[in-house]
Amino acid sequence: MRSILVLNAKGGSGKTTVATNLAGYYASEGAKVVLADYDPQGSSIDWVAQRPEQYPKITGIEAFRTGLRVPRSTDVVVMDAPSRTHEEQLVPLLKGQSPKNWRTSIYYHYYEYPSFHMVPRHYGIRTERYKLMHFYRFGNEWEMYDLQKDPDELTNLYGQLGQAKLTADLKKQLYALQKHYGDESDLSEMPKEWKDKVRPGTAQK
Repeated sequence: MRSILVLNAKGGSGKTTVATNLAGYYASEGAKVVLADYDPQGSSIDWVAQRPEQYPKITGIEAFRTGLRVPRSTDVVVMDAPSRTHEEQLVPLLKGQSPKNWRTSIYYHYYEYPSFHMVPRHYGIRTERYKLMHFYRFGNEWEMYDLQKDPDELTNLYGQLGQAKLTADLKKQLYALQKHYGDESDLSEMPKEWKDKVRPGTAQK
């Protein structure tokens, strides 16, 4: 069995793109391929889920949660490692295990607005199950999703009955990570005129 680890300590370097393309190549050559996603963000797993059924099969594994357990018939294992993986964390990965101090959440900040997807600027946190984000340019606008029950992010749980404790816990993690990464971006709320232009009729008066 061939094992390939795609690794780069820097985020946004294209690791998942390389990992998914390698998996796709070997599958197209007739190999039995496992794509092991070690990043809680789950981008490789999402890619496998959206891969058209008529394409050669690739088995996706949430290795960040379950570790690396693959069928004996596997020909190729492609491992997509998360960013900020260094030194002692590599040994468990190469053994198909998860490091003891493995992170359980990730922080991100989306700036590309206006752009193709037209998603407003926001920052957020993603854990294995939940996602919380703050669309700061619209003031106190938050969204929170249970990715296990609602993987398509259709039901916003923020502010709903019974969600206060979870929300507080996620916010605590969010602000701690924001401080850890030194994100000092301008988080100013935009004026009503801007909000009305972006979302006509939705700005609070």
